[in-house]
Amino acid sequence: MKISSKLDLVAALVLSILGVLILFLSWYAKLLQYDIGLILFFSPLIYILFKNRFFKESFDNSKNTNNMRIQLLNLVFIAVYTLSIVLLYFNLYHRPLSYFILISLLSSFIVIEIVHLKAKASSVPILLKIIMLSLNIRYGIFYEFSSLIGNDLFKHAKLINQVMSSGFVTPETMDYTKYFDFPIYHILNASLSLVSSFDIKSSLFFSTAFFFSVSTVYIYLIGKKLVGVKFGLLAMLLANVSDVFIVAGLTSITPGSLVFCWLLILLYLLLTTSNSVSNNFIKILLIAVLILTHQLSTLASLVILISIFVGERIFAHIHGNLKLLNMGTLSTTLSINSLLIFGVMLIFYWMHADKDLTSGKSFFYFAINPVVNVFKYGDFLSHDSNVYADYYAQYSMASNVLFHLGYLILIGLAIIGALIWLSSKAQDSKKFSIIVATFSLYIFIYGAPLTGIGNAQLSTRWLVFAYLFLILLSTQTIFSLVNSLNSKKTATFVLITIIFTFTMITTPYVNGDSPLYCQERWPRASFTDSEVQASRTIADTCDGIVNTDGSYSILFREFSYNCSIKGINETDSESLNQNVILLRECITKEPVVMEWKGGELGIVKIVEDKFLSQFQTSRHDLIYNNYYVKAYSGKTDSVRDSIEGV
Repeated sequence: MKISSKLDLVAALVLSILGVLILFLSWYAKLLQYDIGLILFFSPLIYILFKNRFFKESFDNSKNTNNMRIQLLNLVFIAVYTLSIVLLYFNLYHRPLSYFILISLLSSFIVIEIVHLKAKASSVPILLKIIMLSLNIRYGIFYEFSSLIGNDLFKHAKLINQVMSSGFVTPETMDYTKYFDFPIYHILNASLSLVSSFDIKSSLFFSTAFFFSVSTVYIYLIGKKLVGVKFGLLAMLLANVSDVFIVAGLTSITPGSLVFCWLLILLYLLLTTSNSVSNNFIKILLIAVLILTHQLSTLASLVILISIFVGERIFAHIHGNLKLLNMGTLSTTLSINSLLIFGVMLIFYWMHADKDLTSGKSFFYFAINPVVNVFKYGDFLSHDSNVYADYYAQYSMASNVLFHLGYLILIGLAIIGALIWLSSKAQDSKKFSIIVATFSLYIFIYGAPLTGIGNAQLSTRWLVFAYLFLILLSTQTIFSLVNSLNSKKTATFVLITIIFTFTMITTPYVNGDSPLYCQERWPRASFTDSEVQASRTIADTCDGIVNTDGSYSILFREFSYNCSIKGINETDSESLNQNVILLRECITKEPVVMEWKGGELGIVKIVEDKFLSQFQTSRHDLIYNNYYVKAYSGKTDSVRDSIEGV
């Protein structure tokens, strides 16, 4: 018996054992990843129980399509879409529950049209609707507040402004950071702002959020190449409503967001059979642009390509026939030469580029040194893993599950989809390679932080790359699940889509402005007009130390100032009595970061009223008040005098 005929069962056993291991480590080493462990354990069991039903012939509803009903559905789609825009317009700094329900309904309307799409019908109208839905979600989040959104985006906006003002990319305009050597993103946004007269915020939206949404068309093309048109359309829809895609393409924009868009194009080119000179030139050009756009996201791209290349070879060896390499379209364009060109260009440029222009050390040293230290000092269980465990330990098991429920659903669906692709009835070198690439990415995403490598490589930001493959695998599961039913297939499609969409778009780290659950866990990452004005005033008038909550301090990254911005330590009475204290009224109602605690995590809490009351005494003077933000000065007279009269 060949192992190739039992690959799915072998993988199911391995995943279940891995789930048990994670459950054990969650208890013994306090990793607190019980939910992930349970998903890994039970998903393979579900596959084994329903394996035979997953391979029924795909149903086709296009023969029952009524054109009048589809036209009526289009009218309903337009009406509901318009209503969702009206809700955004009439709600200030808040998106109501009804908005999320409408978005979920819009998603289900698109699925109905996908199911009833005729074989030779154009898919362009559905593609446009998916992009419209995606932009609705992203516009509602991005323009809900007047400020920018996220963390790093404020810093990048400052660099873009400086490039626009000077007209050059110099060490000074890039604040002597590594982005002097990786300037593509900032040049693109500065050029777009100058050519279009967009402000920085709109430039960032169109260059990243809009482009990110449109580039998911390549997910459709990849899915179409792998399975079929309907598969590609559903994969594109799921991608545009998924939480991490919204985070990477909107709420936490970095140059790495643009790298993901370039990678989608590159992957599609690798999936085509054409190996012409022009095609190869475009691939090399994309590789060069990838490297110049962002450093660590480009490494993730290289890992994906290497995994796909290796996956094809493993698949061929499992089947005992290297000639199978010629059966997959990927192998005709993804060669060892392509990988060598990518790897050499990446390493060469990293050795040339600086981590920052003041350290005198190359980026290559910064990236490789943590890896060397792990093997040199044997520190295989890092502080990073404890930081994440401590974060989850603050909350109940139910809260932790709800916090990333959409992600857990996606993981469960993807595991079943991977096992379906590994079965003897559906094996294919391209699909096998995608599974290998997904596995490789998760080694970095979860394995690197445990060893201390993850912080240097920011491996948690690689999750968006893994999501690409998780979406494809989950799409397979949804189609197989619906095919396994004897009736109500369209209704099941609709129900799954509504649940998936609603859980994804209401996830706290996507919906921090209007949380429906886990309100205490995620701070708002965008700011009201009053909060923006207060930060500008304090920055213009104060030259001492200003203490404020960690969430609010992010806003100061967008512009230059003379004061020193620090977080608030509630137990440091000396600082609270001597420095300027900038407090938002909302911190007693909304969670804020009060203290950063390694990586991108911090102590998130809702501040008690008694903390604010200590400043309403004779030891502090109220020096600024716009009702929503107040500033107090302690005993330092020079600081008090510098803001007097504001």
